[in-house]
Amino acid sequence: MKLKPNRSLTDASKLIESMLKENTGIHFMDSGGGSGRAWQRNEKRDFAKEPQVKLDVREWTDSDGKDRIDSGFSVSTYHYLCSMLALDATCKKFNKMKCENWDSELAYGLSTKGEELLNDVGAEIGKAINTYNWDCPLDQVLQFSPLTINADEYVLLQVHGGADVRGGYTDAKLFTFKHYSNPQGFGAVDVYGTINGKNVSNMYAGGNSLTLEDGNGGTGEEVEFIGKGKDSASLWIMES
Repeated sequence: MKLKPNRSLTDASKLIESMLKENTGIHFMDSGGGSGRAWQRNEKRDFAKEPQVKLDVREWTDSDGKDRIDSGFSVSTYHYLCSMLALDATCKKFNKMKCENWDSELAYGLSTKGEELLNDVGAEIGKAINTYNWDCPLDQVLQFSPLTINADEYVLLQVHGGADVRGGYTDAKLFTFKHYSNPQGFGAVDVYGTINGKNVSNMYAGGNSLTLEDGNGGTGEEVEFIGKGKDSASLWIMES
């Protein structure tokens, strides 16, 4: 990614938090009930104080009476976006515009006025991507279109704030990438850390699967969980 020396980048965390808490509506066809939509659950969350990655270990007993352990992890969408994204003057100008209608056919969540601004700055917009369509460990769904402006890379981003993934998205906001982020890897999340004192990551198996690591990388062996509240984990987002 080439960055112009005079292009000033600023922190995007406040805008990211506002998108995660944006009221995307309550539609009777949405399955969120009274308060089950993501934006409603997020209202009282302090994202900055939450861990980057949460490990969930669930113990249960099968029909034969045998004890079982299921495990999984989720990555904080807030921490992930903050680690990747920033704002520049073009982003700020675009994001100040009110988006009253999604009447542009150029990208999702975009108005024709927003489209005009992007055309004026020579933006080239790529195909839209939705993280729901693969094994993505983020705790919320993202929908985004990559774009370039004067050879610099940006992303037109929506956060899914509803319950049903088919609707409940925020208006699209424009972000650029931090100096050492990898725009081509946006949406893919690498996680590493330790569980019960052993090095783990999802780099070998990908997505939501953690495997043990040795000095040469992934071994492909599954992580062994102790259960009964004795598992100890420290997991982090790997910077791209």
